[in-house]
Amino acid sequence: MSECFPKDVLLRVGGATLHRFGYPAVAGSRRGPVELPLTFARADASTCATYIDRDGTVRVAEANKLRREFVDLDGDGVRESPGLLLEGSTVIKSRYSQDFTNWTPAGTPVLGATLSLGVLSIRQVTDDDGATSEDHHIAYGASALFVGNGVKGVCIHVSKGASPPASGSRVQINDSTAVATRLSAIITWSGTTPSVNMAGGGTLLRQQQVGVVGSAIIWRLDFQTTAVTAANNHDVLLIPASTAAETGDIYWGGFQADSALAFPSSYVVTTNTDVTRAADSLTLPFNFGPMDLTVLAKIARPVWADAVGTITIPGICQISDGGANSLRFYGVDTSRNWQTDITIAGSPGSFAARAITAGTSIAMSAQFKNLGTGGQGALESTAGQSAFASAVAAMGAYSNQTLRVGSTAGGTLPLYGVLLDLKVFRGLFTLAEAGAVD
Repeated sequence: MSECFPKDVLLRVGGATLHRFGYPAVAGSRRGPVELPLTFARADASTCATYIDRDGTVRVAEANKLRREFVDLDGDGVRESPGLLLEGSTVIKSRYSQDFTNWTPAGTPVLGATLSLGVLSIRQVTDDDGATSEDHHIAYGASALFVGNGVKGVCIHVSKGASPPASGSRVQINDSTAVATRLSAIITWSGTTPSVNMAGGGTLLRQQQVGVVGSAIIWRLDFQTTAVTAANNHDVLLIPASTAAETGDIYWGGFQADSALAFPSSYVVTTNTDVTRAADSLTLPFNFGPMDLTVLAKIARPVWADAVGTITIPGICQISDGGANSLRFYGVDTSRNWQTDITIAGSPGSFAARAITAGTSIAMSAQFKNLGTGGQGALESTAGQSAFASAVAAMGAYSNQTLRVGSTAGGTLPLYGVLLDLKVFRGLFTLAEAGAVD
């Protein structure tokens, strides 16, 4: 390895680039900046792709417009770090995501004030009579909530009421055919911060502050259900945690079930129909030839990094000649690893995987060398670097390469997360060396 300088940066793309230079992609680092052409598409006629801006407002992006989402990396509630939100397509079959007048009440729940952050709204729900049997009860009966069997991603948004129920409030998804609880979580409050206790099926993946309305903090809770049978009906219940007689209120809203994903994606407002969000596609020309390369990626910790079960591998990037030759950098599988490969004539040679490390942001690098004589690759995270392993054959000269950002071809999904920075270097550099170049 040798010392890394800004002149070694071939190109850079990401939220940090957009924030610093005003362009999503630039050539080099401190040599311009020179804006690079890119192709971005999201054929979304319904304009349902949302993002969270710097002040915590949930906004809808126009069709074929990149989403710049700000994230809070240090936990202070301030969204200080810009990134590009890149996701694949998803179908949302859960209806009336924040319109409880179309859910079914039981007992005497009272719908009160609304808190809004852009297109996201949550509604005060109060049990005012203190009767037993989980009285401030609203339900949504979903005949086709999921597609395919297995664990599924669910999210809901909450805020503390004036006097929340002493025993807490419960979000629950029941399989009404098998009479099994696929998700059950009890929410209590420590100040204005929710405390979530899994009281039945499901897993809490993440809770994060979205934004503030007056003195009210709105939180997003991301869950996974236990294994569902998609053909069965599923009831979504928002109810008190206890059957004892007690009054109280909580703000609920922004409920979403990603019908076919094992983790929840960005929020989509729904009414009385299914909604499909189109996939993001971001590519750049990359006409540098098969030289030694280092690819450094930094992403905000995605919700799928802590998901359980088998998920299809999301992609970070791919450099391809449009044919059967490519360099791919991706993660994760059931072991939650990063992986890279060099594919020659359609045959991939995979290299040692590196486990995803802890932290609200994740940095990792892939190194590729000797591509013209056989090719070798290695991966490095903050946990260390793998040994170089060989590809199946020489890549040879090629032209008209494309850098695909936030996804790869060959069966992997888009990132489903926020890309903070992606840099491609000429030469081989350690993670520390490449990360030191700004």
